[in-house]
Amino acid sequence: MAQTVAASFKPFIDLGLPLSQARNGNVLVARPLSIDPEIEAVHAFNPSGIIVHSTLDPKPQSVPREVLLAMRLSGDVKWSVETSDQVIGGFNVRRRDAVVGAVAAAYPKERLDAASRGMRTGTFQAAFLVWLAFSALAFVLLRFLLAAPVRAVATLKALSGVTDQEPSKPPPQSAANSGLFGPAIEQLTTNLAAATRRFEEVERALKAFVRSTDAERGAAKGADDTVPRPPEESMVASTTTRSLAGQLAGRLAPVSAVFIAVSALILGGLILSSVNESIVPELAGRTNLIGTVVSENVERAVGAGVPLDELVGAEDYFGDMLEQLPEVAYIAVATGRIVLEAGERIDPYLAPPRERKGVRSHPIIHDGEEIAYVVIDIDPAFITKRFRDVFLDISVVVLVTMLLAYEITILLTSRSLTAGLDRLQRMAAMQAAGDFSRRAAVTARGAVDRMTAILVERGERLRALYNTSLASARTRSAGVAEVERLGERYRLSPAKTQPLRLSYFTDIRLPLFLFAAADELPLSFLPIYTRAADNPLSWLDENIVISLPLAGYLLAILVATPFSRALAERVGRRRLLFIAAAPTLFAHVGLYLATTVTEIVLWRTVTGFGYSACFSGAANLPARASRPVLPKAASTPKSSFAMSPRTRARSPGSWRRPVLWAPTWC
Repeated sequence: MAQTVAASFKPFIDLGLPLSQARNGNVLVARPLSIDPEIEAVHAFNPSGIIVHSTLDPKPQSVPREVLLAMRLSGDVKWSVETSDQVIGGFNVRRRDAVVGAVAAAYPKERLDAASRGMRTGTFQAAFLVWLAFSALAFVLLRFLLAAPVRAVATLKALSGVTDQEPSKPPPQSAANSGLFGPAIEQLTTNLAAATRRFEEVERALKAFVRSTDAERGAAKGADDTVPRPPEESMVASTTTRSLAGQLAGRLAPVSAVFIAVSALILGGLILSSVNESIVPELAGRTNLIGTVVSENVERAVGAGVPLDELVGAEDYFGDMLEQLPEVAYIAVATGRIVLEAGERIDPYLAPPRERKGVRSHPIIHDGEEIAYVVIDIDPAFITKRFRDVFLDISVVVLVTMLLAYEITILLTSRSLTAGLDRLQRMAAMQAAGDFSRRAAVTARGAVDRMTAILVERGERLRALYNTSLASARTRSAGVAEVERLGERYRLSPAKTQPLRLSYFTDIRLPLFLFAAADELPLSFLPIYTRAADNPLSWLDENIVISLPLAGYLLAILVATPFSRALAERVGRRRLLFIAAAPTLFAHVGLYLATTVTEIVLWRTVTGFGYSACFSGAANLPARASRPVLPKAASTPKSSFAMSPRTRARSPGSWRRPVLWAPTWC
């Protein structure tokens, strides 16, 4: 409709006249109302948005801001925009590639909203059914793939006797230990046996101090001298949750990728079918409307005395319409034979008679008689071709979904299957090395957690026995030094045992992935967002304007990075992270509310300062080494791991033991 009215204004424009000089302009814009009764209003307006012709009475002063913005941002002659209550289609009127005005046709939005709700409902229903089907299939396949690891963990039930009823009995071997968890189970078996022996030795030595005879205390001292010194922490055999979870995720990743890809294809096919069912009737109505417009234009030309066979430029006119209406594949004017035509026939056997099923035709009337008719054929693959245009976008979404599924798989397998095993492994390795200073919180009832509870109970039992032995030695005023030496060697103290804290890279993998995705994905749309905003910097080229937010962001990082380290040393890395998060959050809210280019550049620059403070300041500082789990060597200064970087640098001899360095954000 907008294109038809714009074509009517074209002769005035070609003569150099503005739209406002068309005296019959109101008649021209009213013509679509007689063709399509659903149109609410048609406006013709100049490039500044002032309406010069309209079907409304009284005539509005100007078009809404979003309509004017859509016209200015349109790279083609046609454009469209949605408001809260209307769907507006527009067509620009040009003179030598310069836009001198536009025509906009407004339709009510109720039908579009109803169709959208129907498609959303169908999409959600299809997605739910696909999710149910693939969830059931995934459950069966995952049970099969995880059968070996589950059996390996189940064999730990047999090891519970090693830690409880029969401590000295060699641990049983299982064929399941040769699978994915085989090395971990075998290593755990060795550590449990060594931990049991070490527990028995320490328990005998401590019990001896509770007895009253000096001979027994001397025997305990001799036994203590025969106990080997615990090895260094680097010698403790242990596993990491990341390795086990990574191996499991590596096995599950191909299955997850296949499930996601296949489910996306199935869901895409169902959505395509639903969209076709919703849009095909609309396309039919739109095509009939196009046929009506074409037949009226041909009737007007014939009424002016031009024979059908001599309509010069008619085929070019049809070709222009096909270029602007991609869903129409073929337009022809026929009298029993094809007189004028444009496009390619979808059906090679398309016959001129109107009786052919599926062909829409519109009569051309002259002097009360039908002299010809218009034949229109729509492209049945139009919707499918539109989906091909967004295939790359859909592929990116599927790829991100696969990566997200992999990260979630690692996290879930770590939490549910490998974290407890690694905690047990660490506890067993520490006690095997002679460190009974740690405890672990156990809440589940599985075999792994029961064994961990037994090791925790051992540590508590030795701590209670240590307190009793120390009290007995102090009462007798003899053997206090020997008891304290045993406590220092095996990390026993009168105070409560400290909780075992394990940190893994898997703890931050998923949050880091989500943060990176949330931060990077919107950057693709930032130039479009900037271009659509009001531009007070009209003296700058548009390509430079849309690059200003990124330039401000990079400039902020460049300026703030040299000061980030000093700021982190002054306020602390953790506190700096929270301090920098506040303005960054407000900057994102400001970006959402921004309406001008300067506001977008300002808030994007603030995010650059925030990110620089968070990452650069933390990464430039050495991370404080974590406290060793096992007793320190005698030559190690007690404060070498507790001093701040500044104090450590001033302390002579504090660098005798190597210190671990790592960026804080890792």
